[in-house]
Amino acid sequence: MSIAEKIVAGIVSMKKLTISYKDEAETKQYTVLPHLFGKYKTTGNIVLSAYSEDEIKPCWKTFLLANIADAKLSDERFEHTAPNYNMHDKRMSAIICAIPSVQ
Repeated sequence: MSIAEKIVAGIVSMKKLTISYKDEAETKQYTVLPHLFGKYKTTGNIVLSAYSEDEIKPCWKTFLLANIADAKLSDERFEHTAPNYNMHDKRMSAIICAIPSVQ
């Protein structure tokens, strides 16, 4: 299964993902609740919008698909969308997959 397919599977099944993400200096691990996968309006990049619980203060993060080195689908489900989720994110020109807003 490709990384994109794992992201879609995580969104559809509302299962947590552990991703290895390459930034400028290093590769970091994040455990996230994937919510929206789409195409960024300004750059055309494919991105994952996910809620990260790894931070001191949990927060929304946007991950470039091109920088995700690996993704592992967890068996652990999440029951509700994260705070302030908007499936109609205006930063996206196209939505590939998203959790419906009403959960």
